[in-house]
Amino acid sequence: MITWYWVIRGIASFTATVGNTLVMILILRCRRLRVSIPNWYIFALALADMMVGAILTPCEFICTYWYSCDPYILRLTFDIIVHFSVTSLCAMTFERFMVIARPLQYRDFMTKKRVLLILFSSWSFGAIFPITGYICMAQQKPVADKTLRIMNTIFLQILPPIMLMLVFISMVYIANKHEKKERTQRNQLNYNYAGEEHKDRSRHIRDKASVKMMGVVIITFAICYMLAMFRSLYFYIMNRNIPITVTYISRIMILVNSTVNFIVYAFLKKDFRQEIGRIFKAFISR
Repeated sequence: MITWYWVIRGIASFTATVGNTLVMILILRCRRLRVSIPNWYIFALALADMMVGAILTPCEFICTYWYSCDPYILRLTFDIIVHFSVTSLCAMTFERFMVIARPLQYRDFMTKKRVLLILFSSWSFGAIFPITGYICMAQQKPVADKTLRIMNTIFLQILPPIMLMLVFISMVYIANKHEKKERTQRNQLNYNYAGEEHKDRSRHIRDKASVKMMGVVIITFAICYMLAMFRSLYFYIMNRNIPITVTYISRIMILVNSTVNFIVYAFLKKDFRQEIGRIFKAFISR
């Protein structure tokens, strides 16, 4: 079991590291991707997922077989990096929700400064509970440490999957509502408004594509984090021991989530597909 555990983790970590690094390079080297506000959120999530793959497995492997590491520092590092991935996904979902639910206010709201503030706040929120918990533990304040652990479990493990699924359902409802409204208006328009009709249809097509992409990302996240959520709930709140096999599987599932995201961008996001196709054609023509 141990051998297969490390083999699977190694493969998932390598794939997550390479795949998300390629996503970041693609965004940085292509101006069309780099200037797009939605891709800033994708870059932040790709960076977090890359760290999940590049740092967690190597550090845990080294600390298990080669060096005697501080388990609390290892847990702190694990929690912070995983939370970066969770809060980055929450920030990206919020941005997509604004596009679909508040399209007229989106441009005024999503300024560059505000985007950076949202991303900075999301990462800060992901780090605050693990860091303060570690400080309380180092100062031998077990009650405060336990309280922060429970708050960490609630706000960064239990609530995110639930809230993201609710937001996704809301996005589906709003997108379908807009499509029905657009279809009704299209039936009432004459040929003089064909240009405006085409513009509206293009926007609704983009909305449906956004909902589809976010649906895959959010559902994958909910499935992959489900076991980790119940494990934390069972251990920190119910004070029960967790079988080591369950811990192994939950850690692998977290890595799988970081591996899947970059594949979703490549196949479901139009600007990424176009840029990847352009690079591939240029490579073939050499």
